[in-house]
Amino acid sequence: AARVRGKGQCPRSPALPIRPALMATGKDLNPSYLRERGRHSDGQRFRFQNFAQRVAAVDIDVHHRLTADDMAEWRREAGEEEAEEARPFAMQTLERWVELNQTGQFTAFRTELSPMLLSVPLMLHRQDAIFEALHRHLTGVSTEALPPMLELATALAVDLRQEFYPRFAPLLGALGRLLGSSAEDVARVEAVFTAAAYLLKYLLRQLLADLPAALAAYAPLLSHPKQHVRDFAAESFSYLLRRLPRASLPAALPATLLPQIGCSSNLDSGIALLLFHTVRGLSQRFHSRTPEVLAPLLEALSSASSTASASAASASASAASAVAAPGEEGAAPGPSAAPPGGSRGALLEVLS
Repeated sequence: AARVRGKGQCPRSPALPIRPALMATGKDLNPSYLRERGRHSDGQRFRFQNFAQRVAAVDIDVHHRLTADDMAEWRREAGEEEAEEARPFAMQTLERWVELNQTGQFTAFRTELSPMLLSVPLMLHRQDAIFEALHRHLTGVSTEALPPMLELATALAVDLRQEFYPRFAPLLGALGRLLGSSAEDVARVEAVFTAAAYLLKYLLRQLLADLPAALAAYAPLLSHPKQHVRDFAAESFSYLLRRLPRASLPAALPATLLPQIGCSSNLDSGIALLLFHTVRGLSQRFHSRTPEVLAPLLEALSSASSTASASAASASASAASAVAAPGEEGAAPGPSAAPPGGSRGALLEVLS
């Protein structure tokens, strides 16, 4: 999209979606009214949407949108790299929201953080204060003031990159707490998972190098009590599984998923949705990586079945020897034959 525009036009920077304020009440702009510009429509500028329709309209696919890296490439082609080189992307993001959001919470947030975002060296020096202020302002923030704060958080990931990675898990915890009592607020859910998807995209290299820790940090979202929250969490995290190098898939996938399977029913449901979004392709077809994703998990399931059968046979043999020599002093009854392990059953349920 950036290449189609003329040299004098700056492409739109990546931004979190700005939803109408009426979204929380169930009303949204009527697509037929917008398409026909009021002509030959039902005359209603807004229409009511139930919760399921509003959730279905949420779009967190940031991987086909213009990103900060695309912006940098466009500036290099347009010859504007020198003008923007000294200005951090976080500062540009903050300035762009000055007129777009006039809420009191965002104004206080901008006033406190803008002096610390003047340059990347200054941001590195003051990063503790920056993230402390970010977490403090995210506590109890309203849905109207949330999008610019979350977009600034993703802009910090662009500027700091590997220095941002240690802050990823605490920030993800803060995003999860934003949904604690507001999971029915569709605008808030969309803002949170759009920001999470951008973080996964910008920190891709660091997250792939430590995938089990990334999934452990994402587990609270994947095990959320609400089904639609688990679905959005699975959709956003599936990007990482698709970007795993082919050579590391057989070892990395079981090492990442198997320790989490069986911990809770909600988490098993979230991992099942994660696998679904990973293998889902276009036009109701499978993704090209489906065999590579499922093969190691099916092999782990087969291995768990063999281990369970061997354990059951060993337990039966021990019980038979104990019955054959009942008068032998000191003989202890063997362990009872147990059904296949819980992890195997959970894995089978997830794959099914």
